[in-house]
Amino acid sequence: MSQESLPTALDSTEPAVRFGTGTATSPSVPFGRRLRELLTRTQHPHLGYFESPTDGLVQALDQQVQRGARILSRDSLVLVVECGLGGAVHQLAALGHRAVGIDRDGASVNLARARATSPRARFLNSSLEDFATRARGARLDALCLTEALAGVADLRAVLVQARGLLRPGGLVLINEIVRHPAVLPTPPGRLALGAVRAAADASGFDLVEARDLSNRTAPTLSRLLRLLGERRADLTRLLGATPEGLAALAAEERRLRADELAFTRQELFYESTVLRLGARFAHDSVVLRTKRPS
Repeated sequence: MSQESLPTALDSTEPAVRFGTGTATSPSVPFGRRLRELLTRTQHPHLGYFESPTDGLVQALDQQVQRGARILSRDSLVLVVECGLGGAVHQLAALGHRAVGIDRDGASVNLARARATSPRARFLNSSLEDFATRARGARLDALCLTEALAGVADLRAVLVQARGLLRPGGLVLINEIVRHPAVLPTPPGRLALGAVRAAADASGFDLVEARDLSNRTAPTLSRLLRLLGERRADLTRLLGATPEGLAALAAEERRLRADELAFTRQELFYESTVLRLGARFAHDSVVLRTKRPS
């Protein structure tokens, strides 16, 4: 099965993309993603990486993706899980990699696909579990999970699914907002600090790197809150001044403020982990030859 056949294998016919409230037959892109795009004017839903306090927000968001891309081999085949509106996939494709983005939200996938300008960027409406079942050992060079693990009940199962998709020596790049182990989990059910490292060895992965990037990423929250204040009138107009829309906007602001406070109190951290598939589990991967786009 070639890379070109992946969309046919996994996608079904999807409704047109909407940015309104959506209907049962024409769903909308999730509110949080619409809001983040309007705030940042990018398709990046994740926190940024500030190499310097003078970095702009858009620059920091791009740098989060570039930081992971630096360790990839040239022309890598990369799977981006919960790709949202496709920011990381488009950026990886522009950097010369073959990037496949998967997401469980069909409206987001439709929009990301419509914006694709490179044959190196592909998008599929799928969960990781379904992709791991249907891709039959895609032999990926890397798999990226950026802020995609909140609410995951079985982290080892996720890593086992990743293991079956990677070539021997393939990488898993995880960037996640995690909680201090002493802090009880609350919605959206964030992982505890160190949980990825604890699950890695049992799942057949070697730890390459584990870093706390909180000081480099948490400034994203204050930048977003400032933009939220500055653009509130425009956001209300664009998203709809309905009671539901205003309540959702207020809830998003409360969430950002709560996260900012939790980072300040060291109740939340931003953990970056790089894992490599160990040789003892290499037999799990099935060879998949892909056609490299010109």
